Amino acid sequence: MASQTRVKVEKLDAPSSRLDHETLIRLYRTMYLSRRLDDRGIQLKRQNKIYFQISSAGHEAITAVMGLFLRPGVDVLPIIAIALFA
Repeated sequence: MASQTRVKVEKLDAPSSRLDHETLIRLYRTMYLSRRLDDRGIQLKRQNKIYFQISSAGHEAITAVMGLFLRPGVDVLPIIAIALFA
């Protein structure tokens, strides 16, 4: 029989489960912008104006919330910069 371990969120220094209005609006705008950029990339790909397009549709919420956990100047993400709309 497998044992289960439960981790309390408070111990992980996670943001509060109750987000203020400004944070919710900022998250929504980030998700909306992400989807609009993705839609534009799909449109350009269909018009053969770009050679490839990497879709992130459906992942807007998780990536926007991940940004809440990052600490400026401390956390570093390896990012591959590709000029999609150049």
